[in-house]
Amino acid sequence: MSLNRIKKGNSACLPTIRALRLPEFGIPSLEIFQLVVRRSFNPVGSAGHIGFSPIIPRTGQAIIDLNRELGPILAQMQAGWSGGFIVPHLYWDRAFVCVIGLLLSDDKAKNQQIIALYQKLVRKAAEHGWGEYRTPILFQDLVASTYDFGDHAMLRLQETLKDAIDPQGILSPGRYGIWPKALRAKGKADA
Repeated sequence: MSLNRIKKGNSACLPTIRALRLPEFGIPSLEIFQLVVRRSFNPVGSAGHIGFSPIIPRTGQAIIDLNRELGPILAQMQAGWSGGFIVPHLYWDRAFVCVIGLLLSDDKAKNQQIIALYQKLVRKAAEHGWGEYRTPILFQDLVASTYDFGDHAMLRLQETLKDAIDPQGILSPGRYGIWPKALRAKGKADA
């Protein structure tokens, strides 16, 4: 079916129009926002999502390794994951980012499973040197702890800068896992 035929308003084409991925034709739509609402692949809908987005080297082998390591974890947890191939996004010249959405619900037990899954994914990714692109606030201490080169040299530098620039610890305490001196032990203990 051609885009011209669809644009002419042929009513017989309506099912096809709904099936098309309009952004691929350069037609703006809100289709991307339908990923977390009630749909055929997600019949109960969701109450939001947690995004896990590891950064991997820009190689075919890295994509294969990522799928080999993280795919079984996602499938085992049955966390709204279709079991498909994790495809990276091409945002940067030197690395891939793989966006994996984990759906939340009104079921507290299921949400606890999603939280445990996220933590497992972060740790598994860190074992392979894959960092997290951006993490929900709940997991910032965990993600910061995975950057452990030189006995956490980067975090120690960040804490030193935090203490020098914000000695009272009023600016975003704990953000990105960087706690002010007065709250440092408590923040890491609560993580």
